[in-house]
Amino acid sequence: MKVLFVNAPWFTGELIGIRAGSRWAHTRRIKSELKYVPFPFNMAYSAAVLEKNNVEVAVIDTLAEEMREPEFLERVKKFSPDLVVMECSTPSVNIDYQNAKKVKELVGCKIAFVGNHSSALPKEVLKNDAVDFALIGEYDYTLRDLALNFGDEKNYSKILGLVLKDRNGVHVNERRPLIKTLDELPLPARHLFKMEKYNETFCEHHPNVQILTSRGCPFNCIFCLEPWVKYGPVYRARSVPLVLKEIRMLIDKYKPKEIYFDDSTFTVSEKRTMDLCDGIIENGFGIPWSCMTTSSCIRSREMLEKMKNAGCERIKIGLESADENVLRQIGKPYNLEHVRKALRWAKELGIGMHLTFMIGLPNETKESIKNTMKFVQSLAKEGLVFSMQTSIATPFPGTKFYEMALKNNWLTADSWSSYDGCRLGVISYPELTSEEIIQLKNEIDKAWRYSSVPSSLLVKKTKRLMRQRGVFTGSVLAFKKAINYIYHRIVK
Repeated sequence: MKVLFVNAPWFTGELIGIRAGSRWAHTRRIKSELKYVPFPFNMAYSAAVLEKNNVEVAVIDTLAEEMREPEFLERVKKFSPDLVVMECSTPSVNIDYQNAKKVKELVGCKIAFVGNHSSALPKEVLKNDAVDFALIGEYDYTLRDLALNFGDEKNYSKILGLVLKDRNGVHVNERRPLIKTLDELPLPARHLFKMEKYNETFCEHHPNVQILTSRGCPFNCIFCLEPWVKYGPVYRARSVPLVLKEIRMLIDKYKPKEIYFDDSTFTVSEKRTMDLCDGIIENGFGIPWSCMTTSSCIRSREMLEKMKNAGCERIKIGLESADENVLRQIGKPYNLEHVRKALRWAKELGIGMHLTFMIGLPNETKESIKNTMKFVQSLAKEGLVFSMQTSIATPFPGTKFYEMALKNNWLTADSWSSYDGCRLGVISYPELTSEEIIQLKNEIDKAWRYSSVPSSLLVKKTKRLMRQRGVFTGSVLAFKKAINYIYHRIVK
């Protein structure tokens, strides 16, 4: 039995697609100066489970290797798998069908789709002739059971989390319960991946390596795939000793200059966070790290201080909007004064904060988005935010946001390929069109880019460019940015 995990080619003109390892499938320029290549944890954990059960496994990640179709198909043919496990996402699904068809014609294997789109719409996905199975949600053990019973079709209907075809059409088995104790899973099968190819651009240092200390999130944001499609609103954490053991292994084996904790919400438990930080300090890892969380899970300055002492350099926070009414509606009941307080704590401790905003959420108006812009500018003026990014609110299938969009006739897209929250809008409200949403997103980006900020923050940004790009390239880029900033702030 041979299983091949595939993150297949996804190219559109000058763009390359990012799906496996990313919470939001999207595209970026192929020739980006700083390339975001997320580590595909779902594939890596499932591959480790198969190896533990003596199944022969291989991986082809065409994003990491920037591999085009001819080489990809040649590699598939060389391995000659019995089963191909293929990542599928909403904006790439039509390309995924094409890839599946070519693979099936080439080697005649069975093909299983995994990922958020096939978990949300398994019946639709299995209508395609090239797709034999879909694995819903957390599929580590679903795939194990399929591999161990491969070819024994009478047992397929007993495999929890499996969607398959039968004489009556498409059959959806009962969903598999979540793994109760994550510590029972083997460590990700990183030896199957070209680890030097992966890069988290949020990190200041390269090479870096990513690690998961938990799965899921206790919150229920209407736009997020994790609570609605993947895990439910359930948070499960790995034990601190096991996480510390994995960190030691990563440092010894891969020699990273930074670690990125890829948890959806790293600081859900203040006690666990501080215990983990104590362990990092006691083990003398001496390596910088960064993470993602929510402002509501930054409950005290003491926790941030402990994180700083343990090596935390940057934190990413998904704020989404600066309108508290909108935040309540989307499941993020933030108090903006607490947000500002948490950012001030971080500034005092020297932790760089990165905020993300989603433009075009339900109940937003031009005025509320303008208020978000003013909020961003006020944070910039005080030097509370090191960096920022915006995306276009996108209702992915399976989420509550998608159900709302269907019910209220907000959807404007006629193709799944439009569901790329970086470049295209797929919703339009009576008081706010998709064109206006994109325009306002661009205005916020511009407002941030040319906001008045303390000179000390500009110096830090310059140093970061040099660390990421090298002294010469970083200096040139910093000079160009400085000229552009001065022109817009003073001349224009």
